[in-house]
Amino acid sequence: MSAKIFYITHAKGGVGATLFSTNLANTLAKVMPNKKILFLDANQLSDVATFFGIKHQKTILNLDMFLKENTHEKNISNIFDKVTYQINKLNVLLSPTEYYSPKKLNILYQKVITKAVQSYDYIIIDAEKNNRKLLHLIKPFLQNILVVTNIDNSAVLKTNAYLKNIQTRTDKERIKIICNQADKFSFKELTGIFPETIIGSLPTEINATWDNILLGVPITENKRLAYSKEIRKIIDKLLSS
Repeated sequence: MSAKIFYITHAKGGVGATLFSTNLANTLAKVMPNKKILFLDANQLSDVATFFGIKHQKTILNLDMFLKENTHEKNISNIFDKVTYQINKLNVLLSPTEYYSPKKLNILYQKVITKAVQSYDYIIIDAEKNNRKLLHLIKPFLQNILVVTNIDNSAVLKTNAYLKNIQTRTDKERIKIICNQADKFSFKELTGIFPETIIGSLPTEINATWDNILLGVPITENKRLAYSKEIRKIIDKLLSS
């Protein structure tokens, strides 16, 4: 088994990258109930636990300890199952609850991903803003780099600058753009803003977003929302590519 990885990142805070990644993971688990799926929280600045309704206790540091103590364990899945949270047939691995050295964390993320690719069918990584070091470390495992942005001037400038930087380290074909809160823009207008492949455009769901976050329920649990339908379209495109 070798996992297909969706690496989700952003160049500006507040564009909805964690909202997208958690809902992408939840929907993928529903679409592929017989597949093993890992959500890796690689963003200390977001509160993934809240998005999934988890009371924060177990983190990636616990997994590192288990891996060190069980070096002879042949079934790595058993170790992951002890430390991840099982949410809607999805395994969720959280980042540390307190600030931890980004340099050390990146090495740990690389170690965990190296182990996880042999145990999971899909891995969704919610990465911290502009973490080019982690991107470089796990480049051999990546199939899709999903860059989330909205369409305000600051986000567009920062996203295009970020894209220009990472293209020297990755194949352009791997990079895909998710435009959030972009329901007022046509696809043609969006392609004029970003030269890279745009794989999805997400609508604004302000009321539903906060209601669901406070309850720890993914937006995509409400299948009637336009946001849910667009997430499903994105997954269909990712699985067919």
